[in-house]
Amino acid sequence: MRVVFLDFDGVLHPAGEPPGTTLPFEWTPVLAALLEPFDDVRVVIHSSWRERFSVQELTNLLEPVADRLLGAVDAGPKAAAIEKFLREHPQVTDALVLDDQVDEFPPGFPATFLPCEPSTGLSSKEVQQRLRRWLLGRGCD
Repeated sequence: MRVVFLDFDGVLHPAGEPPGTTLPFEWTPVLAALLEPFDDVRVVIHSSWRERFSVQELTNLLEPVADRLLGAVDAGPKAAAIEKFLREHPQVTDALVLDDQVDEFPPGFPATFLPCEPSTGLSSKEVQQRLRRWLLGRGCD
């Protein structure tokens, strides 16, 4: 099983925009389309939204990928929470982190990190290409 650790702000919709200027989760269908051919890939939420909403509420927000959702990492710093999740789930053979906050993940982090620009997230063709490369087992560089 492979896992995509998913942030929301700056990945599924622009980060830092004034309320009402963008659609929340507007790029979730992009993620769903990219994942569609890969039955072995699951999604785990590491967004700070996990600390304000239940897993069921988050599942409802992520409808296009809800069937792939394994849950959310524990509260706390993202990198530590993801590392804990990976230790507790040895069946995960490969992991990718989608996030716009590079500074939250130290060198040597045990998952592939795919940074997103906060304003473009998954709408970026480059990010989509790099994610597709990872899904095809070719890394994401």
